[in-house]
Amino acid sequence: MTGDVTSHMIGDVTSHMTGHMIDDVTGHMTNDIMGHMTDDVTGHMTDDVTGHMTDDVTGHMTDDVTGHMTDDVTGHMTDHMIGDVTGHMTDHMIGDVTGHMTDHMIGDVTGHMTGHMIDDVMGHMTGDVTSHMIDDVTDHMTGHMIGDVTGHMTDVMRHMTVDVTGHMTGHMIDDVTGHMSDHDW
Repeated sequence: MTGDVTSHMIGDVTSHMTGHMIDDVTGHMTNDIMGHMTDDVTGHMTDDVTGHMTDDVTGHMTDDVTGHMTDDVTGHMTDHMIGDVTGHMTDHMIGDVTGHMTDHMIGDVTGHMTGHMIDDVMGHMTGDVTSHMIDDVTDHMTGHMIGDVTGHMTDVMRHMTVDVTGHMTGHMIDDVTGHMSDHDW
């Protein structure tokens, strides 16, 4: 996933995640033009203001009420990261009918992505055994977005696993379909 603007995670028919998390220079999930999930200093999905994957200008991946990418009605990140005009990542991380990443980033009573990017101790993207972004040794997003049933983005040891530097090596790999593969891997 280190290609040009139109080569990374493109869905020509569905416009699914077109040009998302691209950084032609570093090859690591940044997009200076959109300002989406970009941190020029660390290159690691942050917002200089909040420090947490938000874009105050576009409102992309932001919910000022809960403060964290949720749907107040369903608590299920419905229509997460949608760009109704551009079709950028439309209906991403949704699929109650198709089963695609169903119940991913579910909020419980609070509707706040329980089990995802949660650390009861230090607040840094951990969870229990059944949660997404599980903390193993380095406390850094190991095993994110696993779909054992559909086979989409599977293999916890390759998908967003942490290498020596602890920086999301092998993000969103799907060896079966080849969708979003070979990023920093």
